[in-house]
Order: sequence, then C-alpha cells, then structure tokens
Amino acid sequence: MKLRGAAWLAFLLASGSAALWTSAEAQQPQRVHRVGVLSFGFPTPDPLTTPINSRLVERLAELGFREGHNLALEWRWAEAKFERVQPLTVELSNGKADAIVTIGNKLAELVTAANTRVPMVSLSCDPHSIVASYARPGGNFTGVTCMSTELSPKRLESVRHLVPSASRIVYLHDPNQGATGLELTQKASAQLGLAVRAVEMSSKGDLENALAAVVRERPDALLVYPDAVTFSLRKEIADFALAQRLPAIYAYKEYAEAGGLLSYGSTLTELGDRAGELVAKILRGVKPHELPIEQAMRVSLTLNLKTAQAMNFTIPRSLLLRADRVIE
Repeated sequence: MKLRGAAWLAFLLASGSAALWTSAEAQQPQRVHRVGVLSFGFPTPDPLTTPINSRLVERLAELGFREGHNLALEWRWAEAKFERVQPLTVELSNGKADAIVTIGNKLAELVTAANTRVPMVSLSCDPHSIVASYARPGGNFTGVTCMSTELSPKRLESVRHLVPSASRIVYLHDPNQGATGLELTQKASAQLGLAVRAVEMSSKGDLENALAAVVRERPDALLVYPDAVTFSLRKEIADFALAQRLPAIYAYKEYAEAGGLLSYGSTLTELGDRAGELVAKILRGVKPHELPIEQAMRVSLTLNLKTAQAMNFTIPRSLLLRADRVIE
C-alpha cells in the first residue's frame, strides 16, 4: 500500500517517535540497590577476604545483583563493641539502604531496636530470641542461623573421642555472645562426666589474661566458641594451644586452617550463600516477614594432622574416618 501526503508524514512522525522512545528507554540508568553490611567483627583491608562476605557478594552476583552495576554495598564494623551497633545501624538506615545484613550474635535485637523500616537479614550463631518462631519471624526481619550454639554439646562429645581420659574442660568465649552455647555445654557435661569451666574474653585486649586463666585451670581440653573475638584471634589461640600441648576444638574450619586441632560446625560459605539468596528476594520485593529464618544444613568436621604431629598427639582413627577434611 502506498502512502501519500499527510499519511506519509504521519507515518514518519510515528516511526520517529517510536525510535526515540526505544532509545530513551534503553538509555535509562539501571536502578542501583543499596545494601548495608554490618559486622560485629573487625575491619579488614578487603572485606571480601572473609568467607561470609565473599560468598554473599558472589551469590548476589549469580542472582543478578552485581556490585558496580545495579548493587552498591556499604560495609560497617562494630569491632566487638555493642555500643557501636545502633549508631552504625542508624547511619545505614539514613543512607537509604534497601536492606541491611548483620553478621554476629546478638546484633538482631540491637539493630531492630534502631531500625524498624529497612528490611534486615541477620546471620547469627545464637538462636534468634526476638522472634516467636523461625517460620514466621515477623516485622522487617529474617535471617540465617549457623547452628553453632546448638552444636556446642556435640563439640563437647567430641572431647570424649579425642581425649577419652579428659575430665576438665575450659570453654573460652565472649560472655556477651556465647552465653547460650555455654549453658547448653554445661547441661551436656553432667551426662558425659566432664567438668566445664568458662573463661571470658570480651575484647582483643583480654587475650593475655584469658590465656593465663586457661593455664591456671589446667584443663584436659579447650572448647572455643565462634564469636567475633575468638575468630579474630584464632591464630593466636591455636598457637597457644599448640605451645601448651592442649587439644582444642573449634566450630569453623577457618580455626583449623589457622592451626587449630579440630573444628566441627557449619560452613561460613553456606551462610553467605543463604544470606545472598534472602537479600536477592528482598530486593525483588518480597517482604522479610514472608521469609522464614533458615538454618545451616551442612556440618563439616576438619582435622589438622600437622598440628597433631607437632603436639605429638594421636587423633583416633574413628575421627579420621569421619572427617570431611584432613589438613596435612
């Protein structure tokens, strides 16, 4: 069909408008989602050197949210000081964050008190005390629990396999973070015929006094709770245990990689994965209260034979056969 006169002009105008509209639409900037990450731990030159952080960012990228494109991450560290948590939360909230990820025990209660608006994903090794149930957390809150607190009695049981003659155990922890784990461990100790004494270490500055207290207790084994303080000092604690020829049991493989004898617990990479998936759902519009709090599913046993040999300590064959990883 031939177009003449006014009809031809109308066709050209319509075609040009459509082309302009398509071009303008293509040139519209992609929305940048802002996500705050608040850790109870200590800052590092590169946040992505820690397993949770690196896997969180990788999983978000796999799900379509890439830093530098449609994602901006804001990193904050409380440096094991609870008084820093709420001001940092307000800072992230006022910065128009679309979601806030918190990493560390007891942070959920503090952050939700300072932030009732921004959706939050909490990573904690302590049961979330602020929710009625994991299935329906309510409010602007969801998260992942690493189950390390719940696994504390299992780590105590491993003492019986590692050191059958053991009777005295020291539980090293930050009392502000590992109280529930200590309670569960002490309840299990009676059934196992073990005496558990707690040694507290609330900051990096407490290290020397805490280790001196461990020596005074003269334990047969050492249990180390996975809080921000012990994690940041895992190499120093492992070196101490080696020097004392003291069998020590930890939660994460990162402790064993730093020289610890045995670790048993969930993996930090899984926690990062789960957190990334929850954040992605929130950025796509799902409300936090619609997302149940998830529990870590993978538990890993890591043994450090190099440390055992240096201690002149023999790891029972039963543990070696069960190990998911042996460091030689």
